[in-house]
Amino acid sequence: MLKEALSPFYSKTISPFAIAVSGGGDSMALLHALRNAPKLHCALIVDHGLRKASFHEAKLSKRRVEALGITTQILSWKPGALKSGLQEKARKARYNLMGDFCRSKKIPLLLTAHHQDDQAETLVMRYDNGTDWRGAAGMNPEKYAPLWPQLAEVTLCRPLLSVSKSEILAY
Repeated sequence: MLKEALSPFYSKTISPFAIAVSGGGDSMALLHALRNAPKLHCALIVDHGLRKASFHEAKLSKRRVEALGITTQILSWKPGALKSGLQEKARKARYNLMGDFCRSKKIPLLLTAHHQDDQAETLVMRYDNGTDWRGAAGMNPEKYAPLWPQLAEVTLCRPLLSVSKSEILAY
């Protein structure tokens, strides 16, 4: 199932793309499965700077990605003294860093490893927060500039939304 979900990214007609890599199993599986795709430009790792060891962890992830022969860029964020809304601010900062990088390199597509289980979790959280019909649609598999202005000119692709976490782990 994973290979079928990713088949469009092996096409010769697709635009250059980058993959957001956290270093976790989901993003590493996505990266591994697409490591030979002709239009893969690079992997992007974000160091949020929220823990003392975060830069060391980012460097470790970079070494693992580069061992697959993939160009890798660590993007760093300095959070400063945050008092509230840490998750939302970190998410916006992450997409801002990756969006800036993609625009500067003329990379129109950014892939993330969000999967079927993430989709279910997103819907539960949205329903708990009283979402309307728009939120009930869940995450889009592909959306142009879904977070403005952070991802302006970039299409966010989630090719694994039809793939379960267990299928990713089996891969």
